[in-house]
Amino acid sequence: MERFGLLVASRGGPWTPPETLAHRVTPLELPGSFDEVSSSEVRARIEQGKDWHHLVPPEIVAEVEAIFRRK
Repeated sequence: MERFGLLVASRGGPWTPPETLAHRVTPLELPGSFDEVSSSEVRARIEQGKDWHHLVPPEIVAEVEAIFRRK
């Protein structure tokens, strides 16, 4: 957080960062709702051996697979 800021899109309502990080967090306004998007859900499904591909844009499926093969 010292070198780079963080863009945060609202999911399930606004999020207020801790005061110590507020200067590094920028709200990302997106059209529509993205509440169904969850990297936590993707990670959990991969760890459990469940299907996750439908939760990730096709353009990055190979990259996600490569990341989790390294673990």
